[in-house]
Amino acid sequence: MSLYKPNRIEEYVELREWLDGLSHRGRSGDWKKTMRWYAQNDLFFLLTDVCSWGKTTICAETGERLYDHQFYLDWARDVEYQLEQGGGVDASSRSAGKSTIRTHTGTIQRLLQYPNSAGCIFSYQRKAALKHVRVIKDELENNETLKFLFDDILYDDPISAARRGDTVWNMDEGLRIKRNITRKEASVEHNSFMHGTPTGGRFDRLDFDDIEDWKSLNTKDLIDNLHHTFDASLSLLTPTIINPPVIMMTNTFYSENGLVWRIMKEYADHDPRMLRKVPGEDLSEAGDGPLGGTARYPWSNERLHFIYGKMGDKSEYASQICCDFLAGEERILDKSLLTYYRQAREFMARDRHIYVCIDPSKGIVDPMCIWVWGLGSDRKVAWLDAYVGKLDPALPEFYDKIFHMVSKWGNLGERVIEVRVENYGQSIFDSTITKALQEMGNFTPVVSCADNMKTGKFSSGKSDREFERWAMPLHKGELLFPMPVSLGGEGIPGLSEDGVRVDLVDYFIDKEMGRFPKPVTDNMLDAGALIWEPEEKVGGCLLYPTPKDRQKKQHSQRTTWMSAG
Repeated sequence: MSLYKPNRIEEYVELREWLDGLSHRGRSGDWKKTMRWYAQNDLFFLLTDVCSWGKTTICAETGERLYDHQFYLDWARDVEYQLEQGGGVDASSRSAGKSTIRTHTGTIQRLLQYPNSAGCIFSYQRKAALKHVRVIKDELENNETLKFLFDDILYDDPISAARRGDTVWNMDEGLRIKRNITRKEASVEHNSFMHGTPTGGRFDRLDFDDIEDWKSLNTKDLIDNLHHTFDASLSLLTPTIINPPVIMMTNTFYSENGLVWRIMKEYADHDPRMLRKVPGEDLSEAGDGPLGGTARYPWSNERLHFIYGKMGDKSEYASQICCDFLAGEERILDKSLLTYYRQAREFMARDRHIYVCIDPSKGIVDPMCIWVWGLGSDRKVAWLDAYVGKLDPALPEFYDKIFHMVSKWGNLGERVIEVRVENYGQSIFDSTITKALQEMGNFTPVVSCADNMKTGKFSSGKSDREFERWAMPLHKGELLFPMPVSLGGEGIPGLSEDGVRVDLVDYFIDKEMGRFPKPVTDNMLDAGALIWEPEEKVGGCLLYPTPKDRQKKQHSQRTTWMSAG
């Protein structure tokens, strides 16, 4: 009997009719033999005609079986090609079925082809990897067709077999099907990617499914750990049963600094077919998608717009659905969302906790910026003061200006919680500022804020960080700015970077916020953003005053700030 693998979806209609004919004509032996061959050799057939998820998953738009489509047939052939080459990476759009076809169906086909093989599924968190194994476990326990076709490989009741000691079948130790050799590794295991690889494990196939996300790319140390852990895990691959051993990476990509991007480049340079990256919204072709692109199956315009609204973040949508992390470059900080106050800044400071944020200069050519925030019991964050100027950190004037600001607003506000300062590279501004303030009698805590790695949402790491920190409170309406001079207010008198007298509120909105992500300069954006430094980096959350614990100061005595001179 000569069998072949169709390449057009229409041919599978004929194949199914022929298989039905075999079973109805009493040729059950031929039917079982044929079904086994296709399940072992045709990933698309295993997905759509044997596995339960292929039979029951319905496309919401068409009402037909989701995976019974040319899109998934072509995808299955791509996966098969990658397996022949020893692996590949799929960074296609989220929620299209990458894990279903590659990790779940692919693992089951490996078991059917190579019963003596062993494989491990890695995810960023162990519980995510465990979910993948649970899907496979449930299928091997409950799919009667699968167990009938492969009764020589799969246990009819693996749970009872495990109780008898015939096999291992639990979420901690893994799943072991019928074998004719002894191996200490289970047929299917799982592990956390970021918390160490199995010591001494020897596997024929490794599935890396969702090992990278935005959190894993927040700092250089995390990124380095991502790359190091992957490189170390390759020692677990040994061609015991499958040669060559297989590495399958299934992960939406997030950044050009990330591991997924690196592996994508390596595969693409070696063989472009070992890389698959199909977007849900194709931005290369104009259409009615949220970003002006065309929806690709299984996505529809309606579903794309729904997902875009749920995500609420253009960059996240661009990277995870459009497979284009630089599309976030178009994002802006909408100045129309700002709220202004007309009260005197000294009045606004009353009963507010003060944070002084400093982007220090790297030298006299580069200006420093001091930004003063006041946090109220209403959870609003009020901009109270700022300074921009070229001061040399090696001279006393640099520290005098910081002392001046901290003392002034410490008297006008409830209290200064801390000074936040950004350290560049090996700089220790937090230590030098602490020492200078204490020598002048001020013991306000000074906290170091480190420069974050860029994640790839923007071409500039600074822009990435600034947007992530400014956008959320801006859209929530939490920011209060002094009424600028251009709107009839007093603004904040100061000097521009060029030493020209300006209203710093107008200057900031016109030159920095209003022109983001391509501002004229970003010193003020960078300084103001320090208030939203991640809690784990500064040792705690922001402290807002409450009516209950607010100190009972006489507000009439707050019209001056005596200790600053």
